[in-house]
Amino acid sequence: MPADNEGLDLFDETASAVGSFPTAAWGGYNKASVDEYLRSLEAQIADLKRLQRDLRRTVDQQRSELDKPVQMDFSNLGTHATQMLSTAEAQAREITDRANSQAEQILAESRQHAADIRNHAERDAEDLRTTTLAESRALRDRWEAESQQILATTRADADALVGTARQHSTDVTGQADAQAELVRSGAEVEAKAILAEAQRLAQETRDAAEASARATMEAAEERARTTLTQAEETARTTTAAAEEQARTTLAAASERADTILAEARAEATTLRDEARAESALLQNSARTEASRLRDEVTEEVRATRTELAEEREKTLTALIQEKERVQEQTSRMLADATTRHEALIASIAEETERAQRLRTAAMAEAEQTKVLAAREGQQLVNQAHKEAEAANQTVADRWAERQSRLRRETDMLTQRKHAILAQLSNLSALAGTTAEDFPDMEFGALDELGRDPVIELPVEADEPEVADEATIVLDRAEAERLAGENPAPARPAEDDAPTQVRPLPPTEPASPASGASAGHGNTTR
Repeated sequence: MPADNEGLDLFDETASAVGSFPTAAWGGYNKASVDEYLRSLEAQIADLKRLQRDLRRTVDQQRSELDKPVQMDFSNLGTHATQMLSTAEAQAREITDRANSQAEQILAESRQHAADIRNHAERDAEDLRTTTLAESRALRDRWEAESQQILATTRADADALVGTARQHSTDVTGQADAQAELVRSGAEVEAKAILAEAQRLAQETRDAAEASARATMEAAEERARTTLTQAEETARTTTAAAEEQARTTLAAASERADTILAEARAEATTLRDEARAESALLQNSARTEASRLRDEVTEEVRATRTELAEEREKTLTALIQEKERVQEQTSRMLADATTRHEALIASIAEETERAQRLRTAAMAEAEQTKVLAAREGQQLVNQAHKEAEAANQTVADRWAERQSRLRRETDMLTQRKHAILAQLSNLSALAGTTAEDFPDMEFGALDELGRDPVIELPVEADEPEVADEATIVLDRAEAERLAGENPAPARPAEDDAPTQVRPLPPTEPASPASGASAGHGNTTR
């Protein structure tokens, strides 16, 4: 993957975070495994983005198709027919808009639910990884401290035992040599103590500096991840008009994250250099002090030996008599000391092996804990992806069902509209034929019929409409007689009520003669 695409970018699917994380000096994860896992996550995110764009494009296309109303000219159909058809068209638009609003709401809720599930899974995985890593580090540090303590205690016991044997042997050999050896041993012990203390202080300083640097880097990385997550969430919820502002916010967040990481690395480097300098200074000081003490002790020993040379000559005669007894006693003590020394070496080896076993067990337990944590985190991420896919599928199914319902309602309204238009056309043709057949007919009756007619429209969507059926016009008395035989639902009294139109059965086609008879009947009455 090109280096120019490293780093997270919300608007570039080829961007990658692989290789952008700092590498820990020790105790970190395998870089290849982390990079492979990041590549897998980035591929899944890219697929989800492409799927989201496809779904959004499909929704926009379908919405644009639904938003295109069919413009009809109702000016030639009469006032009430125009009003009735306009009302039907308005109801159709209202149903469509309501369905679109519900679909948008369902889609938004599903997206929010999927985002919540994914964020919750990522937080759980991150918390689990952090907790496991902290526990494994604490466990490893505790086992190492116990091992170091056991080893130090064993070495101290061995040094004490060897020192005691040597001191006792030196006391038996001679008081002067014992005093000189005691002074030198004290100086060496003090020098060792000073050197050990300096090394311990340097190690503590180095550990504190490294811990501070790691904490600073982890805090900086966490802040960078938090800032990046907030920027990404903000950019997802904005519209297309705010993309430029989201890019600016993301660039600022990335620059801020890079600045924080650079400052953390610089601070860690400074602390590490200061710790190393202080450690070197302490070691040099300890070496200088030990050298000075060693020189002073050497000078004192040399003076003491010079002063005691004459006294040794005086006591030589007395010591020769004790020589054989002391040699025999010294041989026994040396043999005893050798035996104890061998036993102590064996004990040290055993303790060292035990410490190594404990360290190996701790490392194995920490590795197993890390593997389990990684596996559980992967399971959480997979579960989140599955739930997100299920939510998307649910949204798609509901959207398809809503589209199918809208198509059925639209088809039903279209059929009603065509049926009304066909009936009005037949009514207009029949009225023209009647006017031609009866030119002397009074139009007052027609006006009265036009003021109080009744229209029954087909309302059952399950039965197909017949647009070309023959129709007849009934007068008021015939309409009242039929209404008395088949009571209709109560209707409001309107001045501009529609004329009642009933389709004839298929076996009785309408004819001009029948229309003329009906007109004649109206005239007779």
